[in-house]
Amino acid sequence: MLIAKPFYEKQLNSSKEKGWLLIDKNHVQEVYARYKTPIDTLIKSGYTFHYFNPSFEEPKFEDVMKTAKDSAVSEQVSYWTLLKVLDQKMPSKLPVHLFTDNLAKHFTGSRPEVSLQLKWNVYSPKDTISSWIEKAYKTTNDSIRLVVGHGTSTGTYFTYQNVSKTSNNKFRVQQIGKKLLVSFNDTSKIFVAKPVEVDTSTLAITIFTDQFATDATYVQAAVNAVKDFTKYKINVSVVDEVEKIAPSFTWLFWLSEKVIPASFRRNNVFIYEKGKIENTRTNIITGDNENVSTAGDITLFRSIKIDSKTSNGLVPVWKNGFGETILGVERKEASIYHFYSRINPQWNDLPWSHKFPQIIYRLLFDSSANSNQPIEVDRRVMDVSQIQPVIVPEEGLVSKQELVTRKDLSKLFWILALALFLIERMLSFKTKREEAYG
Repeated sequence: MLIAKPFYEKQLNSSKEKGWLLIDKNHVQEVYARYKTPIDTLIKSGYTFHYFNPSFEEPKFEDVMKTAKDSAVSEQVSYWTLLKVLDQKMPSKLPVHLFTDNLAKHFTGSRPEVSLQLKWNVYSPKDTISSWIEKAYKTTNDSIRLVVGHGTSTGTYFTYQNVSKTSNNKFRVQQIGKKLLVSFNDTSKIFVAKPVEVDTSTLAITIFTDQFATDATYVQAAVNAVKDFTKYKINVSVVDEVEKIAPSFTWLFWLSEKVIPASFRRNNVFIYEKGKIENTRTNIITGDNENVSTAGDITLFRSIKIDSKTSNGLVPVWKNGFGETILGVERKEASIYHFYSRINPQWNDLPWSHKFPQIIYRLLFDSSANSNQPIEVDRRVMDVSQIQPVIVPEEGLVSKQELVTRKDLSKLFWILALALFLIERMLSFKTKREEAYG
């Protein structure tokens, strides 16, 4: 019975309910410190306190204030989603006072339509910068370079910092076995103290080409720009014979229309696709320019017609202005990138774009997929007007369920189990005494 988590459910008469007071379970103390007077007034006037979480638990407010401790990690449920669930539980005439922060991480999806008598009190948390180590790697001069992320109310930004094993006031470097770990020394602020392993590997990039020697020059220049900026340990080589391709490559740029040997389809491979050439006039949309209006500096002149049969399993990485895949990746044992154009000024403006090294960086390190950023460090905030739901009459929505409340019966069953155990022990002891004297 205890494993089944028994509860008692009853319907409430909304006419006898004064209203609901809801606070995020992880921020009760912070909310009360900010709204002490209105919360005390609501409690004294008969409002029922509930946690603003999926189960809308109903603890005693006095007990909560004695024992509750705020948590830095909230439940990953959108406040808007919770509001939709609440709307289905409560009559539109019952007043609801909701207290939450306005951090953007708590709001996902579309703004809800509800028929609640809602007063949503929103506050901005203290504008404390949260920091975390996004990446750590050995540089060409054998020092350690960190990419440190910083979250503020206005956005997220990254800085580079160099540390060594001997002098590091802000960071701690530890050698544990074969692993080199780095973390923050000061964990009293809103830092993510989890150590990050230092990448000590060297990125080996091979560019193979035959008739596309000019294209190889552009790619090599972009990779060298990434190397100079990041100080990452990168070895790049350009070869024109298959036999010269080193077997230990991390990346292979196959800038050729020849069929790539199956033995080279491993790790990360960038392949020129061959097919019918089409003239066009549009833009290349990459991860650095998410819409056409900001991609005007990367014009696409020519592309290869995509075969729908072979492109079904591709995940788009770059697209053209019509939403068609220009660079797609298939990820199985290896990551194979299929490019339906050429890195050449006669085909597009990629080589002339100031964003080209940045685009190559994102490709090499796939930063969006390997981000170390935890959600709790996101400190961006939303304006109150963006948060408020759309209030519509109750008849405009589907009919609501009856207002119900659930009471956890686990404690009752524990008491019952203990009572039965004691009774059984008493009866057993009494039976043994009667047998002994019988």
